[in-house]
Parts: sequence; C-alpha cells; structure tokens
Amino acid sequence: MIVVLVIFGLLGIGMALVIYGTIAKNRWGINLDAVSCPRCNTQLPKIRQPQNFRQNLWGGGTCPECGTEVDKWGREVTSQRPSNPTSNVEPTGQMRRVLKTRLIIFTAVGFFCLTLMFDWLGIGQSMRQLWKEGPLWLSLIGAAAVETVIFTALFYSVAIYLLDKFVFKDDGR
Repeated sequence: MIVVLVIFGLLGIGMALVIYGTIAKNRWGINLDAVSCPRCNTQLPKIRQPQNFRQNLWGGGTCPECGTEVDKWGREVTSQRPSNPTSNVEPTGQMRRVLKTRLIIFTAVGFFCLTLMFDWLGIGQSMRQLWKEGPLWLSLIGAAAVETVIFTALFYSVAIYLLDKFVFKDDGR
C-alpha cells in the first residue's frame, strides 16, 4: 500500500512540474515547436547535438550559423545569474497572474492524484477484478477527472477572492 502511495505521489509531482514548466516555459517544460536563433533567425535542426551538460540535460542547442547558445524555447542563454539582482522583481499584475496560474495547476494536479489514490485505497480487495474489467478502471479515472474539475473550480474561486482581499489589497491608490 505504501508503494502505491509513493508512486502516485512521485507521478503527481512529476506531472505538476511538466505541466507548469510547459506553461511557464521553464526548463521542466516540453517544447514541440521549431526553434530559431534569436540573433540570426536561423532555424535550429530538429535532431540536435548537445554541446554541453546543460543542453544534454535540459534541451536547447547551439546555432550552426552564429554559434549562439539557445534554450529549448529559443531564448539566448548568456549566464545563469542575472546581472542586476533587482531585475527579477515582477510588477504586481504579472505576479498576480503567475500566482493564479500556479495555484490552479498545482491544485488540479494535486487533487487529481489524491482522488485517484483515495479511490484506489477504497477499492482495496477488488483490485484484481478492477484490472480485468477495463471500463470500470476508465470510469474510475473519469470520475476522478470530473471531481478534480469541480473541486479546482471551487477552490480557485475562493483562493482568488482571498488572495485579492488579503495579499493584493489596494491601498487606496
């Protein structure tokens, strides 16, 4: 039983990282679009040859024309550290949008994994029968998806209200 909990937990965390990374366009995301060099606009080859450990681990490549290193999203890679530490400060509107996006993604993924885990635990003895009957397993996943949509919508509306009321409160400006 513990093994099942650990597997669902790890899969849920991995799924949350990939979904959020794809939306936020960070290193955990998946990019299926063609990538062009930001300097010379040359399209990078689909089959790439990683030039360093970072490219091998996180994707990206080097432009064959000008030698510019780009990440998997087509952005130029210059340094891992920002040159100006105050440049990372986001405006309040953008921060609010980022928080809302993170809130809905992590809530949905977490609740979906919890719903599947609790359904799995509730079934208990009849797991052998469940694997034999495919439609029953699919209906369990479908029910978890519907529950996730309903819970996420309710949680999101309440959380956004509370964030606007207590975190992003207007100071009368």
